[in-house]
Amino acid sequence: MPEADPDVTSAVDTVVKDLGIVLEAGHETQAALLSLPAVAHQLFLTTLGRGDSRADDSQVIRSNHLLNGTN
Repeated sequence: MPEADPDVTSAVDTVVKDLGIVLEAGHETQAALLSLPAVAHQLFLTTLGRGDSRADDSQVIRSNHLLNGTN
């Protein structure tokens, strides 16, 4: 389980933005294998939707636990 309030070294909203750029570039270039970044983007969007936009990106683990009922 991640720390309750870790130091923010990479914020969730930044990762969401960056993964969006990756997906857009992948679609524009017709890249194969966009499934992994697409799933990661969805998990980070879930974390963003929980109100954790400025939280450390490690907090995506909490969203995964909540989605799977394993917290």
